[in-house]
Amino acid sequence: MPAGSGPSVAYATAFVMPADTAEHVVATLTPQNWNSALGNLLGWSVLMTGSATGTVTFRVRQGTAITGTQVGTSVVQSTVAAQVNTPALDFPDTSAFGLAQQGGQYVLTAQGSVNSVATLNSALLELETIAPLI
Repeated sequence: MPAGSGPSVAYATAFVMPADTAEHVVATLTPQNWNSALGNLLGWSVLMTGSATGTVTFRVRQGTAITGTQVGTSVVQSTVAAQVNTPALDFPDTSAFGLAQQGGQYVLTAQGSVNSVATLNSALLELETIAPLI
């Protein structure tokens, strides 16, 4: 993706947290090419409805799996049955991975603290290369 180009977006709907406490991939960006001296700007947002009392931990990872290097900070969102929450976060990836890739990808993951803790009504993961304003 050339510097200053439009965002790449992955969007998922109606992701029901499974009946386990494992980390799961929610949304995966399509393969992208970038070479940016300033790295990438990543952002995500979720509209979720709690199914049980607990928490959901959100992470962005490099690559296509839960084993990829985490980028940015984890966000832990408390859940209560029928409660609606909208966690979101933006952050840069200035690691070597974030500076140059051919076919690079990122994923948004979610991990519940109890079985079937929430439904992610919608989840959006966005990638933009960082470019100076001229």
